[in-house]
Amino acid sequence: MATAEVAAPSPPAQTMTTLWIYRVVSVLHALLMVAQPILIGRFLEGDFGSLSAHAAVGGIAMLSATLLLVAGVLVWRPGRLGLQPLIWSAAMFVLIPAQLAMGYTRTTSVHIPLGVAIVAGSVALVVWACRPGRARMSWRPRTPVEPVR
Repeated sequence: MATAEVAAPSPPAQTMTTLWIYRVVSVLHALLMVAQPILIGRFLEGDFGSLSAHAAVGGIAMLSATLLLVAGVLVWRPGRLGLQPLIWSAAMFVLIPAQLAMGYTRTTSVHIPLGVAIVAGSVALVVWACRPGRARMSWRPRTPVEPVR
């Protein structure tokens, strides 16, 4: 007896749109986060203007973390791609202001390891979002609600 393989249903266009929004925002956010250690490294080499650029990119990172959180909500609810990207986006939304505070108070014992974690998490978000077939792997169709009798 041969068993027929059933193909996974294709996700709707709405899911694909929200996933693409999340991909774009997460890539831009990750680029900002990867630029941060480069900027501070240039400062340590004697380019003192890089410190102000590092601070400016930190402020822009707060905006990108906010956009990432909004995109995470879109991927979760209308996109129906699960809760994981929203949780990680919310973590970025909480960690970035903490990182800014640690940087401005020069608490490098927390600022540096937290920065490493934020950069790694940002790259992990891009890997999750840009994996080929992500929408088909993560999409959850709506379950019909049975009427109450």
